[in-house]
Amino acid sequence: MEIGIALPNIGPMATRDAMFTIAGAAERLSFDSLWVGDHLTLPRKPKLAYPYSRGTPRYLAPDTLILDPLAVMAAVAARTTRIKVGVSVLILPYRHPMVTAKLLATIDQLSNGRVILGAGVGWIPEEFEAMGADFSARGKVTDEHLRYYREVWSKDEPKVAEEHYRLADMGVQPKPVKRHIPIWIGGNTRLAMRRAATLGDGIHFIDRSPSELREDIALFKAVCKEMGRPLKEMTISVRSQVQITDKPLSDGERSLPISGDLTQVLADYQTFKKLGVQHLCLSPRTAKPTAGDYVRGMELIAKKLAPALRKA
Repeated sequence: MEIGIALPNIGPMATRDAMFTIAGAAERLSFDSLWVGDHLTLPRKPKLAYPYSRGTPRYLAPDTLILDPLAVMAAVAARTTRIKVGVSVLILPYRHPMVTAKLLATIDQLSNGRVILGAGVGWIPEEFEAMGADFSARGKVTDEHLRYYREVWSKDEPKVAEEHYRLADMGVQPKPVKRHIPIWIGGNTRLAMRRAATLGDGIHFIDRSPSELREDIALFKAVCKEMGRPLKEMTISVRSQVQITDKPLSDGERSLPISGDLTQVLADYQTFKKLGVQHLCLSPRTAKPTAGDYVRGMELIAKKLAPALRKA
């Protein structure tokens, strides 16, 4: 199992010093990947609750610091040499696919082929309104983006004839290092699983407990079979908050999908591994929103969790 770390590019740690401190520590501690999040703007009076809030409303404050994910990926790629850089997840309908394809291919070139694209459809209506984008068409537009990327990344004479986007008789450079960037579709729904099976290279589940993930993966396997996509071609990944406590927690106290002492947390992630998870992106929950506390959480993961999870 590969293990990555979420870069907190959204929130109080979204600063230059924190990004570079955490990225450097992730490479030093031999993590496999770094992941950024995506939002462009946030509403003051949101209409919808965060879809992964597990039954309780949880909103980001409208003036929350948000560093652009692609800019952060480029910056940390330039300061590292080995670690993969990914986005969990890029909301595709917010940007023109030509711009996004070029940016991702550029970062892939500059990082020598280390980019992973986690792709999503978005969920905040007000954000779509601010961009002049159609919230109701976001699924169809996302699918068009995915086909567009594949076309312009892999072909010297790309041709696109979609409802929203067209391209012909144009050269599109640069190409990714391998003329391909892995695309993992973010989400826990059947729709996300179908999109992954038809247009992606993997699925990227978000904040799931072991029991939830068991059901998710069983459904994903069924969807892949239904769509005629061999499961062996797909990467199963999970982005997971994790809070490691000094003492064991009761079932009622474990409000996060993964929380508890080291024994409890390790048991949950070992279950993930047995279920077929190949890549884990961890977001440590810390007492204080500081880079120092975040790195200490990473060090605990690197020393206590990662060795056990990486064993064959």
